[in-house]
Amino acid sequence: MAEPQRLVGPGPSAGSVVRAPDPSPDPLPSAPPEPSPALVSHGRRDQAVVAVGGGADLLPDTIAGRAVERSRYGGVANAAGAAIALISGEYETLVPADAGRAEALADARAEAVGRAVAAGEAPEHTGVVRIREVPVSYAGRPCLRVTVKAAGRLRSA
Repeated sequence: MAEPQRLVGPGPSAGSVVRAPDPSPDPLPSAPPEPSPALVSHGRRDQAVVAVGGGADLLPDTIAGRAVERSRYGGVANAAGAAIALISGEYETLVPADAGRAEALADARAEAVGRAVAAGEAPEHTGVVRIREVPVSYAGRPCLRVTVKAAGRLRSA
């Protein structure tokens, strides 16, 4: 434990003893915290606890009284999730809020789809999944910041 130090100068209590906090030898906790039972029980029936992915080995063998099941191939779950994920492309631009907005939005949609196809998306399975329009208050004329995201399945070889 650190030695106490006396405050000499002005402060809350000059002359009082102040103890420095003990530095932790390890900044990480020695054991992971116990997961919440609320994460285990969804609805009226009990759910199985299945641990997969790179962090599965960090979990205890039981959570909220339930045994944690670990799949033999659970370590590759992240890779499987990435393999079935959609390919996407995103485009962001400023468009006028008045005349010309519809044409600018169509151009932004086409650009997002083009970027998704360039990333490996199958053109026949492409689609715009999100359009976000946010008014820009700091521009000289009324305009919108538009973000368009297109996604689809991976193009087969």
